[in-house]
Amino acid sequence: MNITLQFEELDNLILKHTSPPATSILRNKLHTMRDQLEAHFAAKEKLQLGELVMNDGVFWKRTATGFESRPYCPECPSRPVMTDFPPGSKQEWACPADHSFAYDSKPPTA
Repeated sequence: MNITLQFEELDNLILKHTSPPATSILRNKLHTMRDQLEAHFAAKEKLQLGELVMNDGVFWKRTATGFESRPYCPECPSRPVMTDFPPGSKQEWACPADHSFAYDSKPPTA
């Protein structure tokens, strides 16, 4: 069921089964919760989690707290995740198709 419909149903139940001043108090709380939830969804959409952002020549995937620690290949159409190469050396980032980029590439700061 749609969350907006659930808020409307709850508002109708408050109107039907309560009397003043409880009706006003409960409806105000409900409307505040609805507004906060809408603001949360708007902020979440703005973040666009999973979006690939180009920085330092490679793509970085956005997360809820910033960016993933490993970049994605800008040359491969499928954008595979890159690993350090040689493994454990931290010399360069490389994808499965052998495209390589400087290991000092860093994700965006914002």
